[in-house]
Amino acid sequence: MDTPPSTSASPAAAPGSDSDSDTALVSAVADALVSASRQPAPPPIPDLLAPYLPRLTASHHPRVLALAASSSSLASPHPLLAYRRLFAPPSCLPSLLPLLPVLPYRHLLPLLLDFVPLDPLRHLHRHLLAHLPSSALADAALSAYARLRLPHLAAQLLHSLRRRGRVRPSLQAANAVLSALARSPSTSPQASLDVFRSLIGLRLHPNHYTFNLLVHTHCSKGTLADALATLSTMQGFGLSPDAVTYNTLLNAHCRKGKLGEARALLARMKREGIAPTRSTYNTLVSAYARLGWIKQATKVVEAMTAFGFEPDLRTYNVLAAGLCQAGKLDEAFRLKDEMERLGIVSPDVVTYNTLVDACFKWRRSSDALRLLEEMREKGVKSKFGHT
Repeated sequence: MDTPPSTSASPAAAPGSDSDSDTALVSAVADALVSASRQPAPPPIPDLLAPYLPRLTASHHPRVLALAASSSSLASPHPLLAYRRLFAPPSCLPSLLPLLPVLPYRHLLPLLLDFVPLDPLRHLHRHLLAHLPSSALADAALSAYARLRLPHLAAQLLHSLRRRGRVRPSLQAANAVLSALARSPSTSPQASLDVFRSLIGLRLHPNHYTFNLLVHTHCSKGTLADALATLSTMQGFGLSPDAVTYNTLLNAHCRKGKLGEARALLARMKREGIAPTRSTYNTLVSAYARLGWIKQATKVVEAMTAFGFEPDLRTYNVLAAGLCQAGKLDEAFRLKDEMERLGIVSPDVVTYNTLVDACFKWRRSSDALRLLEEMREKGVKSKFGHT
């Protein structure tokens, strides 16, 4: 096996001292890892380091990794990752830190996803705020925080990167932060706007997904005027609202019972040449049905069919719910029969439970029992405990 130049960077200790022996051991193990990184099929770490294992202790591992990671001869991080997995506890920050500057994103992300939950005192986070990370590490940390539902840490790191200005994360990582904030029930729209400003401050160009996340955040928090204002900001960046943007706005206005505004949005959508989707129509059907406006809901279904979208399970279920709410059980049963006759979709557990609920509510117990028996025969589980 070719022996690479020594990776030792420590000053020589007095000959024969324990420190000298310790330094030699760390250097020898680091050299072996670096050499293994240059081999197409290196031996397993226990075999590679068999001569040194009796003398290796926990205090050696961070030093070994730091020395090997700093070597210009390191060709691959795999031996270092294998060494850390074998010898260092997953929660050991000193053994993690030397790897962070040399690992690519694809290795950093799973490493951080494993480490962050084991670091309740946020030592790593404080390190990232105090020491400028590489672009790959910044992306990995932002993405890991987002996936682990720690958007406040992700936002804090992003703001720190903007202030320091020398490392620019990817737009994908910044969008991951916005997505995590949008999913978090405890954050305000202002937190998302602050992240958006940092994203711009980092000279990242927002895309449709960026703005759709902002619109979703405003809609989910009920700030519909701000959601609509986002459309103007979007256009200022040379982007136009797409079907996702409008569907999000339509859904929010319908849930608030603002059907007039929803119709105006649909008209605007069509004027701008954006074709309605199945979700667009289902949102309107659901809104009308929820208000008991069955005639209007049916007209939307007709428009939906004319536009080339067959009603799907959601369409039928929201119509059935609207009919049941209005006490029109016979029409709801005819709708279920239509589903079965056409064979496009079959009634599911939601369909049946909606009908059973309504039968009990409107004192049609015999119909409810018949439905429960039908569910049992078809293997559809009922929330009433009958199978």
